[in-house]
Amino acid sequence: MKRNTRVMYLRDKNRRPVGCVAMHLHSKRRTARFQVSTWNPVEDFDKALGRQLALGRMVDSPSVIRSNEGFEDMYQVTLNVMQLIANGKDYPSRARRAAQRWLRENS
Repeated sequence: MKRNTRVMYLRDKNRRPVGCVAMHLHSKRRTARFQVSTWNPVEDFDKALGRQLALGRMVDSPSVIRSNEGFEDMYQVTLNVMQLIANGKDYPSRARRAAQRWLRENS
């Protein structure tokens, strides 16, 4: 995995992983790309598979965020990505709830 790439797990209220977010900060720090994979509640969540799906989706069809001032660090990228997921209608509800929980606990 590249130096400016971060993989983190979205967790439910019981701290169980329910999804994975892969993020990559581009070298000029003005754009970052990310993608999400989520758990199907009928199955057990497989962290390795979730990570691989999120990384693969990030390469194939990334969501991109831009910053005119540039991103300072991966925490700032993570904060922006979680805000987009939490407020985005294109993401599964379990991913949105987990992102909202992350924002409450980390901002």
